[in-house]
Amino acid sequence: MAGYSRTPLLKILGIKPGHHVLVVNPPDSYWDWISPLPEKVIVKSRAGITALDFIHLFTTERKLFEKDL
Repeated sequence: MAGYSRTPLLKILGIKPGHHVLVVNPPDSYWDWISPLPEKVIVKSRAGITALDFIHLFTTERKLFEKDL
């Protein structure tokens, strides 16, 4: 496949065991792309007072990006 580096997506993204992860508006197949997650990764449904190690924000409009950011 053109553009495929054979490097696992989790490694490219830098998601590691024990990370706290927030994913906003992911594409339908996003979780299939990054599964299985490393051990003890905690996926948050929204930002809160807990520190996050990784945020992946998907948007199609600048206005929505600015709102979500």
